[in-house]
Order: sequence, then structure tokens, then C-alpha cells
Amino acid sequence: MAKKSSAPPPAGPQPNWRWYWIRTALITVLMFVFVLWFMLPRSGNIAYVWATVLALAILGYFVASYFMLKK
Repeated sequence: MAKKSSAPPPAGPQPNWRWYWIRTALITVLMFVFVLWFMLPRSGNIAYVWATVLALAILGYFVASYFMLKK
């Protein structure tokens, strides 16, 4: 007689975290480039600051979402 496993079966398909991070990097870089391209002619060098702040905010959102989804 075989022992029965006490672990519950998985609830559904497991997310592919590799593609999550690839999308995160792609969205972050594209947002940086878009903001820089849009603001640089009008604002000058301050566009680098705005692009960096917005890209880091988006990256922070995805990192926080990752930790919330992993629970």
C-alpha cells in the first residue's frame, strides 16, 4: 500500500516568473526612453531626472507586485 501525500494539489497553473521580469524590464526601459524622447527637446537635462524617477516608480510597482503575488 502506498502512502498518501498530505500536501494539497496545486490550485492552478504556476506563473512564469521569468517572463514577468522580462516584461518588467522592457516596460521600464521603454518608459524611460519614451519620457526622455518626449521631454528632452522642451525641458533639457531635467528630462533625465523625470525619466529616471518615473522608470524607478514603475520598477518599484512591479517589484512590490511580485512580492504580493508570491505570498
